[in-house]
Amino acid sequence: GYRPLGGEARLALDAATLRLAVTETVTAPRHDRRRLARDQAWKLGFIALRQAIEGGPVPSFRPVPPAWLNGRFEDFCRHLAEREGVRLPAAVDWAQWEAIGERRRDEVRRLELVRHAFRRALEVWLALDLALGFEARGFTARIGTFCERTLTPRNLLVLASRRGAGTLQP
Repeated sequence: GYRPLGGEARLALDAATLRLAVTETVTAPRHDRRRLARDQAWKLGFIALRQAIEGGPVPSFRPVPPAWLNGRFEDFCRHLAEREGVRLPAAVDWAQWEAIGERRRDEVRRLELVRHAFRRALEVWLALDLALGFEARGFTARIGTFCERTLTPRNLLVLASRRGAGTLQP
């Protein structure tokens, strides 16, 4: 877990929450965002198919080679099933399972909207905590931005200098 650097901060953050602060894709080209969405849908479609075949919770799987995502959904599922030891039935309605994956991806996106509403606030809180950590260790610290968020969502700047080592310029 994250231990705040500012002395009195009490916000408990785990690794997944910390990743949330840096997972924005405002700079990714549209085709990259579409491909990411399709890749997520395919993985969710495979998980749904596997769950229907095996029942019960589905264990997570290692990342897939990018080449597996270049073909068709059926090919992707066959590669993954072979690697994961899943016995596919003789007849599979691939379009149905791909559509199920797309619906699940849409559901996940809607659920993530709530989490993502806090993403920038969390990022700013972490930067402020860093500034407080600097100040607790004898620095003077300021926080600001160095560019527009459309260039990079990681646009926060923490500027610190030792107290008495000169003044910070605006």
